[in-house]
Amino acid sequence: MRIADKELVAHTITRRIRRLEVILQQGELIDDDQSTKELQDDESARLDNLNQQPVDDALLNLARLELSELKYNLDRLEKEDAGECEECSSEIPVKRLLAVPTTRKCVNCAVETD
Repeated sequence: MRIADKELVAHTITRRIRRLEVILQQGELIDDDQSTKELQDDESARLDNLNQQPVDDALLNLARLELSELKYNLDRLEKEDAGECEECSSEIPVKRLLAVPTTRKCVNCAVETD
């Protein structure tokens, strides 16, 4: 992979990491705030919060997973196997890495395993 392409992909991944870190930080702050607020709200509002909590938790878990994948791929960019498919070792096109920065596989291998 060319150095300019590595830098572009690294920049894209870094921006996404920053956004996810903000989302996770805000999500954790909201959880803390809701715990305090639930003590003050009426019964109906508490039930709404209880129903929404599993969805919020699932979204935060997905964000944590994506963050982990992004950090893994950012680390790979610094190594010799940057942009290389983990299945077949072919080069992953830069356009794919920019569109799906969490990917570890080329299109062919991704289609075969999904």
